[in-house]
Amino acid sequence: HNARIVSIDVTNQSEGIVEVGDLIKGIEKAIEYKVDIINISIGCLKDDEELKSVIKKAWDNNIIIVSSAGNYMENNVLYPSKYKETLSVGSLNKKGKIISPQGDVDKKVVFHSNMYRLSSIAFRKEK
Repeated sequence: HNARIVSIDVTNQSEGIVEVGDLIKGIEKAIEYKVDIINISIGCLKDDEELKSVIKKAWDNNIIIVSSAGNYMENNVLYPSKYKETLSVGSLNKKGKIISPQGDVDKKVVFHSNMYRLSSIAFRKEK
């Protein structure tokens, strides 16, 4: 099987931060590219209707959305990882202990070791 990684930069280069609007544009671009998987390794504390809408649009286009639950979060999961359309991913340390999110969270989270990270936002199968 052939796969192609499509990197979509959503970082504001002048400030080095990611605004929700830029993340939304990046997800829209991934939908336009007809990717199979979107990996989002950033998040925010506040819900955003436009973000929720574009995540639903990706889901409706049969795109799997993998999203970070958050770094060192306790009793909380970041958006967009909180949305039901995403696969929420947390991390474990080398000994298998949960790093994040810890405590009671309102969503099932898949945990993985932080030894291997995916840094790109989208993937697409070669045709």
